[in-house]
Amino acid sequence: ARLIDELESKINKLTVETTHQRNQIIKKENDYQNSFQTIYNEIIYCTECLSNDSNEPFVIIESATISRDDIEVWLSKFKAHLSWLKQELEIHQQEEKKLRQDLDNALLDCESDRKYFASELAKREIIINEITNNRQVCERETLNTSNEYKQVEYNKHHILTEDERDRIDDRYR
Repeated sequence: ARLIDELESKINKLTVETTHQRNQIIKKENDYQNSFQTIYNEIIYCTECLSNDSNEPFVIIESATISRDDIEVWLSKFKAHLSWLKQELEIHQQEEKKLRQDLDNALLDCESDRKYFASELAKREIIINEITNNRQVCERETLNTSNEYKQVEYNKHHILTEDERDRIDDRYR
């Protein structure tokens, strides 16, 4: 009888321990499934966000809820979404790289245009300075010519006056 009591006590302890372990396993399974659901929802959100701007949006045929016990389905859905996300991110990286290259090229073109226009402005400034100098030289020459002309006119008038005096002097001599 004592052996039976000990065995029943051990059976009760094992039953309690087994129930406790089973409850722990169920709790962990629920935690894992909740984590899977949260991760899946985040992946769905990321997929939807990228799909809005994508040339080839991800098509979701089934509903977002999956049987909580079907891990294989969860994993295949994860794989499909992650594969599409990876492909989409690679496309975005290529587009970003191309945009950066285009921007770099545009900046280089802009810089070369700036240098070209700066050199053209410098050439035009030299030409303007030459024209200004030539105009000043021309003005001085015109002024000198005008002064010489006035001097010639004055001298001409003065010469005529001397000729007239000489004639007058000749008459009276």
